[in-house]
Amino acid sequence: MKYQIRYLLTFLIMFTFHLDTSTAQTSLNGFLNIPFGTKMETAKKLLLQKPGVKFIRQSDCHNLYFTGFSMGAYKADTCILMESLPNGRFESSNLVFHSKVELLEEIYQLLRAQYGNPTIIYSENNDISYRWEFPVKGSKYKNSIILQNVSATDYFMLSYNGMGMLCPGWLEYCSKKTRNNTKDF
Repeated sequence: MKYQIRYLLTFLIMFTFHLDTSTAQTSLNGFLNIPFGTKMETAKKLLLQKPGVKFIRQSDCHNLYFTGFSMGAYKADTCILMESLPNGRFESSNLVFHSKVELLEEIYQLLRAQYGNPTIIYSENNDISYRWEFPVKGSKYKNSIILQNVSATDYFMLSYNGMGMLCPGWLEYCSKKTRNNTKDF
């Protein structure tokens, strides 16, 4: 029974994040159905289409804060969409969970099963940060997923980052495609 619940939970989480197992191992192009590089107003509209999600506020640095976001059977306390300041486009997201050990371990195991073993970027006492990296063609930077636990707080964070897609060069390529009416991010 315990394993059936675990498999069901894993399925729900993977379904929630719309992971395509044929490409999930090697690429990360966005968060949910929001591609990195999307205009922030469009990213906001897309996230608000998710059941129960509510907009809270926009920070001084244009980050967008939401509540009501669920990851499978677990509710994230806050979802933050972060803007790349030079170009006003969606760069990364942070999910903040106030549930600790069990959920952190479950998410870690799910990400590890989907993307392989992460790099440990920090580990001391009960504090740990894991990173999964995804190369981006034509960029020296990589997109990444970071799972971070800080024992001094009562929460952990799951971040999806699109730095590889938003570095100089990639945006110039995208704007050329947009001018040719092939795709607008």
